[in-house]
Amino acid sequence: MVSARQMAEYTGFTESEVKALCKEYDMSFKEMQIWYDGYYFDRIGHIYSPNSIIEALDSREFGNYWSGTETYESLLTYIAMDFKGLRQLIVDMLGGLRCPVDVESFQNDITSFNSADDVITLLIHMGYLAYDYKTKEGFIPNEEVRSVFLRAIKNDGWDEVIKAVNASEALLRAALEMDEKAVEEMIQEVHMQNTSSLVCNNEISLSSVIALAYYSACKDYVLIRELPAPMAFVILFWFLNVLH
Repeated sequence: MVSARQMAEYTGFTESEVKALCKEYDMSFKEMQIWYDGYYFDRIGHIYSPNSIIEALDSREFGNYWSGTETYESLLTYIAMDFKGLRQLIVDMLGGLRCPVDVESFQNDITSFNSADDVITLLIHMGYLAYDYKTKEGFIPNEEVRSVFLRAIKNDGWDEVIKAVNASEALLRAALEMDEKAVEEMIQEVHMQNTSSLVCNNEISLSSVIALAYYSACKDYVLIRELPAPMAFVILFWFLNVLH
């Protein structure tokens, strides 16, 4: 899962295979992407979890098919480990961020953990996180896995994170209702709770606040952090400054 090389096409269903299956079973490929896409290898492109695809096709429903597997119990154990920075990394990834990870320190077993990087690397190997080989970053790949993480933290007492998720639902509703005052107040609260005073004006910190605050939007919308057009950067800086 970190560097599949010539084995890439055998780690899961390829995109062309999933498209063919969606056509055969008359199911939406776009919806299939939202729920199960996110893994990618240079040699073969996008890869999908075979178990999830088969379950979705068989039941004719898109949903989370990982929580019923044995590895779900392992996830609960690993994310509860008290390594410095681990919880914040998971919160950031729930907010749609990608996080740098050193996969070289991992000892390739499930008992020797020395850092948050080791735990994150194992979760990449298990498929709970995707890995960008070029940027050396880990991230939550799709809606199915995101819902697995949410269920896990609800069962593990992450009360503050659950409050943030619930607040995100309220923020999304306020944004769709064009209630600018409520949006301003709620984003300001997320900013104060999650950003150090030393970097409160930092562009990356501000954009991370937006991503975390609008976590719930990931379920129904594709969140684009940066657009290529020069004007898009002007708009982004203006938006962040107004919020601050």
